[in-house]
Amino acid sequence: MATRGIVPVNTGEGSIGTSSKKWGKGWFDALHVAGNLDDGTNTVTIAQMKDLVDGHANIHEAGGSDEIDVRGLQGGWLTADIEANRPAAGTKDRYFYATDTGKLYYDNGTSWVEITPTPAEHGNEAHNPDMLPLSTSSAIDAYMSGNKWLSVTTSGVVGLPKQSRCKAYLSGSNQSVPSNTFTKIQLNATLYDEQGEFDTTTNYRFTATEAGYYIVIGSIEILNIDDQKIVAVTIKKNGTAYAYARHSVSGTTSPVTSVVSTVQLNAGDYLELWVYHNHGSNRDVTANLSYTYMAIHKLS
Repeated sequence: MATRGIVPVNTGEGSIGTSSKKWGKGWFDALHVAGNLDDGTNTVTIAQMKDLVDGHANIHEAGGSDEIDVRGLQGGWLTADIEANRPAAGTKDRYFYATDTGKLYYDNGTSWVEITPTPAEHGNEAHNPDMLPLSTSSAIDAYMSGNKWLSVTTSGVVGLPKQSRCKAYLSGSNQSVPSNTFTKIQLNATLYDEQGEFDTTTNYRFTATEAGYYIVIGSIEILNIDDQKIVAVTIKKNGTAYAYARHSVSGTTSPVTSVVSTVQLNAGDYLELWVYHNHGSNRDVTANLSYTYMAIHKLS
């Protein structure tokens, strides 16, 4: 004889088990639910459950599996699909990720609330001063720890306002230099010195604070050198001649002699400007910003 079914007298009447005394397990060939599934905290309709299953099935290959990491997300589950297939809101603590727009939503029980993580603002928006825009129609000013280190105009001109650079020169009185020996020029003033790297009081030298490649220009005017005498200018790196230029005088004159070079420096390396002549007696080097100077700019 077949097992008889348990049928309530009226629809919706009675229950099997209670909230405090639950059945341990149950096996069914089919389970028919007319209302909602309820675990005592969350409630979901059959239609919503179907949306969950269908949405999950659409985001991985047949026979495969995928993991959805919901660590840090409070609540029940996360589904993913295109924006148009987002289910109706009403099941609290659900999450929905729109695969076509990249937006993440939270169901607060009444409506979907977008909670897409927002990266540091960039692009054409106002941006964090420590971030660079990916695309912009405005000039760019980039800062680090409050210091502007990069500027780009709308025409593409790039500026490095904190890049190492200086121009030191002989100021005040002319400097007397003896004959037949190299003498260091006492560059005792600066027109500019972005990083404070030139010593104008003791050693009269540039000392690099950052390693890199630099361009250096040295220039000297020496007064009243006789015909056929020689004037030479050298830039010394760490006390050793690095770049050199010489001038053979024609007629008694006051030649300006210059030397230009690129140089690789490590932090702590220094550069100095030296002069030589063989006039036969002391000669004066002109104290003048335009004639007696050393200019140094960091290239990279």
